[in-house]
Amino acid sequence: MARKTHVQAGLDAQANPDKSGHGGSLPRSEAVQTASQFGRWLPVLLYIMVVAGLSLAPARSFGAFRALSLTWLPADKLIHFFMYAILAGLLLQALQWRARARWGRVLGAIGFCIGFGVLLEILQGAIPPSGRAFSWGDIAANTGGVLAAGLLLGLWHLYREVGVTDQPGDGANSPPQEEGEPS
Repeated sequence: MARKTHVQAGLDAQANPDKSGHGGSLPRSEAVQTASQFGRWLPVLLYIMVVAGLSLAPARSFGAFRALSLTWLPADKLIHFFMYAILAGLLLQALQWRARARWGRVLGAIGFCIGFGVLLEILQGAIPPSGRAFSWGDIAANTGGVLAAGLLLGLWHLYREVGVTDQPGDGANSPPQEEGEPS
């Protein structure tokens, strides 16, 4: 029996549709939904790669940032804070988080971001030639950024969902008018 080429298999699938009637391919609405999901997750995956790459890069690559440090707060802690706040924000948005969402997903996303930061710190300590070292301060800054992003996004979504945007006097909160009453 001869092997079919990829093109022949595709033609056979179109000629002999399966029970769903789609010829073996996704229906248009499922394809659009899959593309939409890919579009939501691509920035998260790219950003995770950027964070991992920056975290595991040799220390000599970041000499310029040392000059930015304040006397009471090293610039790298601010960078850690904002990098992980952005990571948590991207991840929570990709999950299409809403204030009334399943809290397991939200807590899982926050736990993932914190765990990812801890893992990268452990790897920094385990790769001695890189000139990087494990730092509890970096873990604290990472965690602070993740928690701040979670709190801000949670409040923002709650604000949007509860409808706190109604301003007094715009009619949104006033009682319904009876017919014939002047407005």
